[in-house]
Amino acid sequence: RIEFVENDAACSIDRAAQTVHLASGRRLAYDHLVLATGARRRELAVSGSDLPGIHYLRTRADAENLKQRLEGARRALVIGAGFIGLEFAAVAADRGLSCTVVETAPTLLARAVSRTTAGHIRQTHEARGTRFLFGRGVDRFEATADGRVAGAVTSTGETLAADLVVVGIGVIANDGLASAAGLVVDGGVTVDARLRTSDPAISAIGDCVVVPHPQA
Repeated sequence: RIEFVENDAACSIDRAAQTVHLASGRRLAYDHLVLATGARRRELAVSGSDLPGIHYLRTRADAENLKQRLEGARRALVIGAGFIGLEFAAVAADRGLSCTVVETAPTLLARAVSRTTAGHIRQTHEARGTRFLFGRGVDRFEATADGRVAGAVTSTGETLAADLVVVGIGVIANDGLASAAGLVVDGGVTVDARLRTSDPAISAIGDCVVVPHPQA
């Protein structure tokens, strides 16, 4: 008894009437609503960030495009030492590319794993030839004569040559629908340990939420 509503979008939530308004004009009533609106990629807004040769990895199409761009590339630059960046760095190193990873935090996977685990992962990557630069970001990208990315200048002044760049600096929660409905949001839809929002008739789940840590 599940109905799929395709090619339509939720535009607003009327909490008082307990209805969701769709772009088509249709209204869907609910007894309990679950928000699973996900997240979108966080983009690097610096000079030159729109140059050809700078990529994000979010969809299968992104992955297919990167696979093609690896052919013929020599120097890869990865912005962000999270899971996405490190997975790509491993592939680039296996393909024989010179690979550098730039990370603003003092270590890789700083918010995800322990220092011991992070240290082991770093050693594994470095054994493959990957270089890490921690505690700095990217101030701008530089271009070749034909308008493609030639490298980046870091916040500490280093110039890093690269003909292939992958940016993996996290995601932004899609909490606009919840915020417009007056639900509590704080970098994502705020929920309790049972995934309930500030409205007891609405829950939220997945990348769109901020979940309390049990040890916090």
